[in-house]
Amino acid sequence: MADESTVDEKAQLKPELDEPAVDDDSKFNDSKAKFLTNGGDVKVEVETSSSGGVSFTGLGKELLQYANDPFWKKSTGDLVHPFLAPRCPHRPDLKWYDKQASYQIYPKSFKDTNKPGKAEPGEGVGDLQGIISELGEGHFKDLGVETLYINSFYKSGGVDNGMDVVDYKDVEPSLGTLADIRKLRKETKDKMRLVIDFIPNHTSRNHTWFVSSQNKQDPYTDYYVWRPCTKGGQMPNNWLSVYGGSAWEYDDLRGECYLHTFLKEQPDLNLMNEDVRKEMMDVLNFWLKEGIDGFHVRNAEYLVENITLGDESASGSGSGLSYESLIHDHTTHQPESFELLQEWRAVLEAAANKPGREKALIVTVDADMNTTMKYYETNGKNGATYVRMSPITNYNKNGLATHLKDRIQEVAVDDAHRKIWMGREAIKTKKELD
Repeated sequence: MADESTVDEKAQLKPELDEPAVDDDSKFNDSKAKFLTNGGDVKVEVETSSSGGVSFTGLGKELLQYANDPFWKKSTGDLVHPFLAPRCPHRPDLKWYDKQASYQIYPKSFKDTNKPGKAEPGEGVGDLQGIISELGEGHFKDLGVETLYINSFYKSGGVDNGMDVVDYKDVEPSLGTLADIRKLRKETKDKMRLVIDFIPNHTSRNHTWFVSSQNKQDPYTDYYVWRPCTKGGQMPNNWLSVYGGSAWEYDDLRGECYLHTFLKEQPDLNLMNEDVRKEMMDVLNFWLKEGIDGFHVRNAEYLVENITLGDESASGSGSGLSYESLIHDHTTHQPESFELLQEWRAVLEAAANKPGREKALIVTVDADMNTTMKYYETNGKNGATYVRMSPITNYNKNGLATHLKDRIQEVAVDDAHRKIWMGREAIKTKKELD
């Protein structure tokens, strides 16, 4: 029998099987990684400092040779850059009017269709049925059109291509009927957006509002801009029509002068009158209920005039009674015009009660860039959704390419002006070009 004391000493020297064994070589290096065995299993244990940081003892000689290599330096930068660089800005939520292709239609010159009771085409004047006939597999699909912008189809006095409105809620008979508009809306529903002209600056002399105003019948007495004057005598001030000559016309029936920014057959509405403003909002709501998606206000700079009716200063250009002979600081770009657009924008936004039903208020103005931007927003209130302006305003026949480049650069590149649409609205007459 072995000596019991000898056995006990050997037992004390023999490591327990369930106690981790450390490679004896570990005590000869300063590595923090230890290879441990436990019941036949092997695991790696990495010691860390008490502060929780990881000690780094440097690269081995095999890797050190690459530390200063230009290729690996660049590769390291490429890998790190995506994580350290600032995030790209969030892409804005684009509405239909931000991204869709639009097609403008002047109904009278687009397409004529057969008239009831006739086997042959009509009299050569386009109509609403002509537009409807090109839906589906027709002209618009071939062009990728997603929005139709239709110029004035209102019942009119026939002197300014539909811009002299007789009834804002009816259709010019030569173009069709209200039923045609409803059919057009039905045919384009869920396929196209419809934008129409909105003409709030003036009406036709034949409008019932003007006839009642001539006779001083309330509430229409002040629906238009009237001022005392004498026939063939002194006008209220020196304001001029866009087409030249005085902007005032004497009315025999009322015995006063009315203002007309355009033709004498187009008397200016008094948009400072609350009843008139309500009438305009009622017109918008009428067409919104018919499914119209947007409205275009032409010549928005003329909506309101300075109530003082002061004379305008000479511009030093133009001659006689030409419109260009005056500086139009009392008759264009008035603060109240911006407020009107804000009222109409509010009407449209109230109708856009669900995503995808957004409505657009588009205006055309002729102004410098700073003034143009006021049509979008003043005093923190939204006005126009978009402003249409021409890249060829103030056409210069001796430097067209340069002018176009500068104009497009100004409008398209500057982020502050990104919402401006460019069109041909302000092209000069042939006489001016020559």
